[in-house]
Amino acid sequence: MEHSLFTPLSSKIGHKLICNKNEKPPKSKTIVLDLENTLVYSSSTLIPHYDYTISVRGHQEHSTPSTITFYVQKRPALDFLMAELVRNKYEIIIFTSATKEYADAILDKLQVHNHKAPHIDIRLYRDSCLSNKDGYVKDITGLGKDLKNIMIVDDNAASYKLQPENAFPVKPFCGDLNDRELCRVIDFSMIAAASSDVRETIRIYLAMSGSNNLEYEFLRGRQRELQTIVPEKKIIVLELMDTLVKRSKEVMQCGHDFTVPVRINGELCMTYIQKRPGLDNLLAELEQNYEIVLYTRYTREQADPVLDKLDIGFYLNRRLYRDNCQGSGLCKDIGVLNKDLNLDANVKNVVFVDCDASAFQHHPYNGFLLNPFQDDNPLDIELCKLKGFCKWAYLYDDVREAIVNFNRNGARRRVSYFR
Repeated sequence: MEHSLFTPLSSKIGHKLICNKNEKPPKSKTIVLDLENTLVYSSSTLIPHYDYTISVRGHQEHSTPSTITFYVQKRPALDFLMAELVRNKYEIIIFTSATKEYADAILDKLQVHNHKAPHIDIRLYRDSCLSNKDGYVKDITGLGKDLKNIMIVDDNAASYKLQPENAFPVKPFCGDLNDRELCRVIDFSMIAAASSDVRETIRIYLAMSGSNNLEYEFLRGRQRELQTIVPEKKIIVLELMDTLVKRSKEVMQCGHDFTVPVRINGELCMTYIQKRPGLDNLLAELEQNYEIVLYTRYTREQADPVLDKLDIGFYLNRRLYRDNCQGSGLCKDIGVLNKDLNLDANVKNVVFVDCDASAFQHHPYNGFLLNPFQDDNPLDIELCKLKGFCKWAYLYDDVREAIVNFNRNGARRRVSYFR
């Protein structure tokens, strides 16, 4: 008989969460946590730093009916993680490949209550897993929830092979007292709680962290309590040429997105324009939390034909041109944003994005420097990095601090291309 996860989950969970009108409304985000080697480490032999013991009959490979004692060690920061997940209004599901008797023995001693709400909402065991040659696989589609709101935390990649885009991988825990993986989970969960799609947030985080070892202090900074405080909109100031697009009078090697007639040195030329990879998605994301200002060193006559075709979604709130730049170096100044656009701009809430550091030399600590866009590099990921940074910077009281932390923690190193 084919083993399907939908039957046990619809009977065990669906009625509880959906059909019972007396229960509280479902929480907006769900976190699915593995147990063994993710939250705890257990052994039938004595371990140096165990927190408690459990007694189980006939656990897993043991076929004898005798009672076996297991020594259980909680992963560092586990209690803090569970408390933070409750504060950030996560639905918490423990989904383990262990047997029910063994898992319940661990969880019953682990679980505590906070304001009458249990830390663990649902427990799922081995009988809810799919079994194949790789072991036990957890199929979260049977939860009946939108996958964009589900985050999996597991040390075994084979467990989440059906939904890898939902997974936040952690290293296996084997009793190391200096382990800090759950600190990463805590900080990432605070960001994911406010995201529209946790899968996209996971992709950005893991790509920015390269090998999945981004220091957890990177996200701590001055984070706000997401469930109670909504940060005010910040201002992002974008350059156009060589930052968002590449232009050329000649046909580009990698093709172009559109053409525009532009007057260059008095001559009307047909110009080929190529958008930087990820540009459309970047603008759509930024609009949610940022006032977007296009501030270019090019003239209105040169920039507007490009912008009119580029900004079909009307994401750009304001446009500034060469005549708004300062001095012979054509520098960009926050004072211009207030004077010419009547924006409430100050050094704490403005990010300048440019491929030329001299453009923001008046405000060097507000500058986010990108590598120039080269049309022969189809694997350019600069805007993906920028989008990831903007998600974190939005949570800071002062964007300058976010920029310093971002650069100091090495998050801007090159990583493999991702979508």
